Amino acid sequence: MGEIDMGEFSSVDAARDAIKRNHPRVADYTTPWWGDKETASGNMSNRGFVIGFRDERTSAQWRLDYDEIKKLHINWTQELSGRDTLKECYRIASIRPQETLWDYLVGWTRPRSDDIPSEIKARLDKDGGAKRWNGRYWAT
Repeated sequence: MGEIDMGEFSSVDAARDAIKRNHPRVADYTTPWWGDKETASGNMSNRGFVIGFRDERTSAQWRLDYDEIKKLHINWTQELSGRDTLKECYRIASIRPQETLWDYLVGWTRPRSDDIPSEIKARLDKDGGAKRWNGRYWAT
């Protein structure tokens, strides 16, 4: 299934509200979605940050993302029966999109940093360090 463009929203919160309105039966996103990407170039590095939330009962999830084409946006997905997945993109107007992205990721990670999954923490500490959350990022 292709991705559906849901339009542009004035803020991350407005886009999240639209998701909740559009999907009221799957609006209980309580499980943090921990990022685990880290490319050699460093262009994509979200390992150890909460990038969105999931509703495990319904296989629905959303995550905040940024790319050069769509800029700042939320990807919402839900696995349907069979192999189909419903995908929606909620674009967000922002005068500083990359900084807004990181402000949200840091804000979502800060209160949950002690709950990072052990397998992601192990990859975060792959060089044998003991990385700790310092309030803004993971440091040794």
